[in-house]
Amino acid sequence: MKRSMNLRLTLIYSIALLLSASCTSSRPLVIHSLTGGRLELTAALDAAPDTAVQRLVHTYKNRIDRVMSPVIGCAAVPLTADSMDSPLSRLVADVLREAAVRHCGRKADVGIINIGAIRSALPAGDITLRHLYEVLPFDNRFCVLTLSGSQLRELFAAAVRERSVAVSGCTLTADASGHLLAATVGGSPLDDTCTYRVATIDYLAAGNSRMVVLGTVTQKEFPPGVYLRDLFADHLSALRAAGDSLTAPSQRRILLQSETAP
Repeated sequence: MKRSMNLRLTLIYSIALLLSASCTSSRPLVIHSLTGGRLELTAALDAAPDTAVQRLVHTYKNRIDRVMSPVIGCAAVPLTADSMDSPLSRLVADVLREAAVRHCGRKADVGIINIGAIRSALPAGDITLRHLYEVLPFDNRFCVLTLSGSQLRELFAAAVRERSVAVSGCTLTADASGHLLAATVGGSPLDDTCTYRVATIDYLAAGNSRMVVLGTVTQKEFPPGVYLRDLFADHLSALRAAGDSLTAPSQRRILLQSETAP
């Protein structure tokens, strides 16, 4: 990876020099021939690093490090995000659901996040802004949708079938084939005649990750300038200000028929 990055930077720098020369030359440069071939990537390519490129990279790296290195929180235990019901995925879904009151004025009944939005685990110990960007690298906007009970049931059926999302505020039971058997929201059975508020991100609100029903919802609130990563940072900061560390929600939310919640 390091050699590949060095080669890319060298290529970019060479192109920049070529463009610079073409801008200052009295006559435009003309390419008379172009050849190609395979280049074996070995340590020999790093024998004489391009010092100019290194200086350029270090300049920006130092700036980035100053921004990304501050500690914004602490995790009491490592938090993994390798499945739909992993500790970190549950936590992110909780953060979304709990943000509804602050940013929309009313609570959300359910939180839902696609596993693909979470790109890394969180280690135990100090959490920096760099860690946060590694975990949540996308600029996903926060939103709250209003669903009918039947729409929410359809969403839950897709959730257990596709196994690509994590949830908060509800418990889903499915058979081994991924068919929804039962669903509770806030401890009560899902009622098809009621309406429910679901906190999520713009990506899922568009019906992605095969959560198709969300794309058909007409009532969607997008508080301006509110992003998932910022919500998680606020959660960490609040815990730190209170002298607390980040912990993992232990309660299972998606259960197979043969399982029971711990």
